[in-house]
Amino acid sequence: MQGFFLILFALIFATPLLIGISAFIISGKKNTHSSHTVALLFHSISANRNSHLSHFPPDKFSLFIENIINQKLTTCTLKEAATQYNDANFSKVIITFDDAFESFFKYAFPVLQTNNIKVTVFPIAGFIGKASDWDVLPKQIHMNKTQLRTISEQGHEIGSHTMTHSNLTFLSRKDLVMELKDSKHLLEDLIGKPVTSLSFPFGSWNAGIWRIAREIGYCQATCYRHHAKIIDGLIPVRGIYSFDTINDVMEKAVPGEGYSNSIARCRIMSHFAKGTPLWNFRKNYILTEKKY
Repeated sequence: MQGFFLILFALIFATPLLIGISAFIISGKKNTHSSHTVALLFHSISANRNSHLSHFPPDKFSLFIENIINQKLTTCTLKEAATQYNDANFSKVIITFDDAFESFFKYAFPVLQTNNIKVTVFPIAGFIGKASDWDVLPKQIHMNKTQLRTISEQGHEIGSHTMTHSNLTFLSRKDLVMELKDSKHLLEDLIGKPVTSLSFPFGSWNAGIWRIAREIGYCQATCYRHHAKIIDGLIPVRGIYSFDTINDVMEKAVPGEGYSNSIARCRIMSHFAKGTPLWNFRKNYILTEKKY
């Protein structure tokens, strides 16, 4: 039995690694839309140097914002970008935060306010003010209702990261609709504004899921993986990690031609998210991906 679990463990981590290495070799190029910027995906802004890879240090975040200002780049929310993104001249930087951790309010929010930069934040509606026990990674506290209202009142967009951060591709249609609809309604009641932007947990989505999301009332969503399969309303997003330099972050945001190591690493990291749901497998998961 122990040998079985060792094999399973190796398969879970080896598969995305092999896919990622292939991405590094084949697809390390910069943005295919040569005149476009690409949305950036942050998670937590943390001063803990020993924390996991999705943390980004506050000092580097401040330097990133300083670079945005110095280079005279224009930023916008996902909702604002959605109506302009297919314009060949679109060149705004879209900054997003998944999960709505309290560290955003402590470290990122003051810097954004000082520089009048608006972003899109995606709370997990069922974890507002709670610890993140939905993940296998160390627990973090999510922003509470007052904090979410405050950032919304200051002009930052609130989107949905679903109700419980489930992998949507493993859900029945009934559970999928619950995750999308209940989170949307709860957040709209909280901030008193329409919630029309969506971020797919673990970056997992397919065309059927997006069709149902649009029927529920979502108009735009970030797309962490499968950028080549993007359809109307989806905007590609690149993850930001603790090992990224400021140049790496800017390279992910600003288009260019040629091979990019930072984007290749980004593609590798996006595949590791696939294994996370298997370590916290839920009773309502159906292993075969649902196409709806």
